Amino acid sequence: MNKTTYTFIFFLLSLVRANSQTINDSTKKTDGEYCLSLKMAYHQQKTAYAEVGLFLGIETHLSSWGGGTMYGPSISTEFLLQSQENKSNIIAPKIGFESYNANVIGLPWGARCNLVCYTNGKENSLKLAPEVGLSIWAFVNVFYGYNFPLTNSSLVDNNGHKLTVMVNIPLYWKKYFKHK
Repeated sequence: MNKTTYTFIFFLLSLVRANSQTINDSTKKTDGEYCLSLKMAYHQQKTAYAEVGLFLGIETHLSSWGGGTMYGPSISTEFLLQSQENKSNIIAPKIGFESYNANVIGLPWGARCNLVCYTNGKENSLKLAPEVGLSIWAFVNVFYGYNFPLTNSSLVDNNGHKLTVMVNIPLYWKKYFKHK
């Protein structure tokens, strides 16, 4: 990977780290909840993929107007929707970390970084897939990303740019702390 790749990954990880810090100011309310969500996505790259998985979000409210962050791990699988030459059985299990924010001047943005293993059952292709974009309270998201090949980039022809439209559907909420 080149210097630009490392800089981009460092930038995404620093955004996640900044979101995970809470404010211990007595003038602001801070409470939080766990949220288990079903996530469904459509990825447009050189070919189209569908994604289904789970996201365990930790939501932290940092202000009385409801602004806050949601961040946490995710697991999912991508499925090839359009067949490539002799590559119709491609699936891609993935693990990642996601962060959504409505706190930076009210701008609804999100970021996620995934490690994806595209496989046809015989060969594997490992890719790093950072994404950043707009998010409406972590429920509806539109991301731009890039697939960086780590191994065997010839298995699937999806290195490079991608556009993702994703929906997170909350399945379970539980309050886990409250400070006043």
